[in-house]
Amino acid sequence: MNCRTWAALRALSFCFAFTPFAVPAADIAGTRLAGATSASETSAQLMANAANAPVRPQTLPLLPGARPSRAAAVDASAISQWPAPVTHATSNGAVPALHTTASAFDSLDLAATGSTLANPSGAAGPTQVVVASNGRLRTYSRAGVADGVLDTPLASFFAAAMTPLGGGVLANSANTPNVRYDRFTARWILAALDAPCTVADCSARAPNRVLLAVSDAASSGTIAAGTVWTFFSFPADAATIAAQLSLGVDVNALYVGANMFTPAGSLAGTNGYVVRKSSILGTGPITVTAFANLVSGGTGVGPFAPRGVDNVDPGATEGYFIGVDNATFSTLMLRRVSNPGSATPTISANLSLTVPTTTFPARVPHLGNTGGANGQLNALDDRLGTAVVRNGRLWTAHNFRVNTAGVASTAAGNRVAVRWYELQNLSTTPSLVESGTIFDNAATNPAQYFVPTATVTGQGHAVMGFTRAGTQSGATPAYTSRLAGDTLGTTAAVTLLGTSTANYNPASDPGGATGRAWGEASATVVDPIDDMTVWTFQQYNQALDSWALRVGRLAAPAPATPTCSGSPIAFNGPTGNIVINATSSGGSGFYDPGANLPAPAQPFAHITATMSNATVNSVTFNSPTQVTLNVTAPVGGLQNVTITNPDGQSVTANGCVTVSVPVPDLAITNTDGVTTAVPGGSVTYTITASNPSAVAATGATVADTFPAIATCTWTCVGAGGGTCTASGSGTINDTVNLPAGASTTYTASCAINAAATGTVSNTATVTIAGDPNPANDSATDTDTLTPSANLGITKTDGVTTATPGGSVTYTITASNAGPSNAPGSTVADTFPASQTCTWTCAGAGGGTCTASGSGNINDTTNLPSGGSTTYTASCAISAAATGTLSNTATVTSPVGVTDPTPGNNSATDSDTLGASADLSITKTDGVTTAIPGGSVTYTITASNAGPSNAAGATVADTFPASETCSWTCVGAGGGTCTASGSGNINDTTNLPSGGSVTYTASCTISAAATGTLSNTATVATPGGVSDPTPGNNSATDSDTLGASADLSITKTDGVTSATPGGSVTYT
Repeated sequence: MNCRTWAALRALSFCFAFTPFAVPAADIAGTRLAGATSASETSAQLMANAANAPVRPQTLPLLPGARPSRAAAVDASAISQWPAPVTHATSNGAVPALHTTASAFDSLDLAATGSTLANPSGAAGPTQVVVASNGRLRTYSRAGVADGVLDTPLASFFAAAMTPLGGGVLANSANTPNVRYDRFTARWILAALDAPCTVADCSARAPNRVLLAVSDAASSGTIAAGTVWTFFSFPADAATIAAQLSLGVDVNALYVGANMFTPAGSLAGTNGYVVRKSSILGTGPITVTAFANLVSGGTGVGPFAPRGVDNVDPGATEGYFIGVDNATFSTLMLRRVSNPGSATPTISANLSLTVPTTTFPARVPHLGNTGGANGQLNALDDRLGTAVVRNGRLWTAHNFRVNTAGVASTAAGNRVAVRWYELQNLSTTPSLVESGTIFDNAATNPAQYFVPTATVTGQGHAVMGFTRAGTQSGATPAYTSRLAGDTLGTTAAVTLLGTSTANYNPASDPGGATGRAWGEASATVVDPIDDMTVWTFQQYNQALDSWALRVGRLAAPAPATPTCSGSPIAFNGPTGNIVINATSSGGSGFYDPGANLPAPAQPFAHITATMSNATVNSVTFNSPTQVTLNVTAPVGGLQNVTITNPDGQSVTANGCVTVSVPVPDLAITNTDGVTTAVPGGSVTYTITASNPSAVAATGATVADTFPAIATCTWTCVGAGGGTCTASGSGTINDTVNLPAGASTTYTASCAINAAATGTVSNTATVTIAGDPNPANDSATDTDTLTPSANLGITKTDGVTTATPGGSVTYTITASNAGPSNAPGSTVADTFPASQTCTWTCAGAGGGTCTASGSGNINDTTNLPSGGSTTYTASCAISAAATGTLSNTATVTSPVGVTDPTPGNNSATDSDTLGASADLSITKTDGVTTAIPGGSVTYTITASNAGPSNAAGATVADTFPASETCSWTCVGAGGGTCTASGSGNINDTTNLPSGGSVTYTASCTISAAATGTLSNTATVATPGGVSDPTPGNNSATDSDTLGASADLSITKTDGVTSATPGGSVTYT
């Protein structure tokens, strides 16, 4: 193994091992080139690199070298087309172009590239067009507007893969770009060659590299700033220099072909390289198998300028290289690659095919040329342009000189023409299906056609793009086409794609023996999305001493013309197939690309159709003049049909279909599963709309206006393909689709107003125009309303004992737990006879009652569900009451309303009565001193401050021994006592609350009494009566005894007069 490693800025490192591998005898082994590493950069980085790179003109002189020396094929026919023509169809023919120019725009030009040798290439992707030439790469929208995503010098774009400067390499550039959009992987694949120069003027070069760039999977075919490009390269050869690069792509591999030149410019041979596609869809390593010396030496047989062949067949198992034979005119050389997607592909020997006679082209004159013969345009040699395989047929084209009959000729008066080929039997013995020549048969000043490329669409139509020039016209982009069913070997008239200014004399290319540089390549490709539009990329003279690349979008022939206008197709709807037949004119026809390729391929555009007042469910492409529509047509009458091909071209047939729509017999059911319902409760309706007929119903209406007393929410599910609105609230008014045998079922949960009475009736309907049996289009569910109110009552005074003569306050609450209202309910309470009551009432939750009253309660109330009425009764208890105070309140539902829980319709409050009398007694004799032997009079009053009566109370007074008493008693306020007595008092009295008894005791005091006279009277409650204030149950009167004698004296002398001096005697 010999390895060589380079390192430089953004350069790659390579180590190539050349390993032959064993192959079957019938095939030829290749040489494995392995071990290359990759580099990756985003579009944005590539643009930044380009902005920062020095601007320098493209320096790429053509390799010298003469055309190969070729012998004539002895068995070639001197004819212009195969099979031999009956008549000619030439560029001057009357047949119009079959493809037409849909749009065109100028892309790269001489000023943008700096290169007089354009070597253009381009391709269309799902959303963009990529154009490349020597000097520059640029992206455009499909409308032809530069999108700014990529606009970079070609050498800057491929810099990461190019031979780095150093080690004898003084300069480098990239050339011969090939652009492909790979429909199988949704990737862009670009190829080019570098040109490492070993002297400053690039007159000497080192062996070069093949450069590859692959876009990432994430971009899905749309190049953006963030698109990641992975770059690969491999050496074309260790000693020779690759030129005239070609690239073919199929589902398995890339096929890279090149002519190999000595450093002196002599043809050394031709090489083919097979790149395993799977190895470049990631970061590598790239797997390359080289097949050197497809032409051995400069004069051997084999494919000259071998074209790697594109193939759009997803089932392809072999690949191809093709070229004109290097040693013989009128011969094509095919090399078949077996197992191209494996690590060990092999290649066949030369498979030669003789074609009608060919030769080399001549220089092409062009209007406005000021350079004489040297200023004419170089038509190169007879190499093939791009080659493409579709449906096992290979299409390609090249240019050479012909006479006025379109036959190869080197005689005076010849002109350069385009020859195209269709080959078959590629897997066995290749043969020619047809060939044709595009030429001008004018005897003098003919138009000349050169640098062609050919492609074939999914419809089988072929398109060839090329440059037209001559003494009567400047270099102009042009194309022609042929239909799949045209006479073999014929094409339509040439169509111009732009207008030449006819003044191409650039100072940078004065020309020479081979003429001025022109083309070297062009591109014509099929749109990867619709598979019928063609894009062609052609160089032309668009401005003074300048060239531009003209990009043309060529529309396929229009859709075929339906025959149903004026002869409408009868269709018994609503759903079924309609076969649309059509006539073809000028290649018009329907088309569909077929099933989408597996991911990650982008989906194709497909043929579509619309029909007025109908839904087109599918379109089936049967042939270019027949499609089948599956439609659902709910509206009868004449309907228009529009059919649109994948490329967007459409045809409308007015009055194409007359629809007779059988109307389905729809039915509906409605039930809640019960016959009675409770106001305030709920019911659940099951409403099922069905289509038992064999005719689909599209856009039927299911409606249910629920009764005002019901508040509903609903859900819906379809069966058998039926569709409806998933949920809603309130009235149902829903548009449904009911295929034959389908149904939709609504489940409506409805709350019934608690005030509702009578019956609840609910009707659901299903309608569609023209229903033949309306009797089953509505369904009613009726329930008898049976009000039910769970009334309840509570009563409490908050205590468990009460005092006769006192009071209690009752809180009585009647409530309705529903579900129904209970208007006219009765709340009653007959208070005990021992109570005297007044009451008030307040409602809550809508409950109403009488505001106030006295005595017993017997009130008519309104108790809605959830409502209540609360009575507050203030009751005085008779002071004479005894035992237990028991009081019961009741609530009764009105007539027609049942109470499911009658046990809570009464409530009793019981209090134990405990009598309490505040007895008291007073006693006084009105003095504070008394005289023994005298007397005093006591006033003794026993009273009852309540609240209870005290029947049998005892009043007692044990008088002191020094007193002798008698007494009388009178009652007041209902009090009673013994009327009179003597001695001590021990009297049983009746003391009602507020009553009293008063004793008056007259007492004589013993004359011998001394000290203090103290006398106490008491009052005591009878058994069962408590006295809350016992401290006032006794009273004492105390008098201080003071002795008192009423002394008296008498004095007399018995006389009334006395004599002075006399005497008297006093007694």
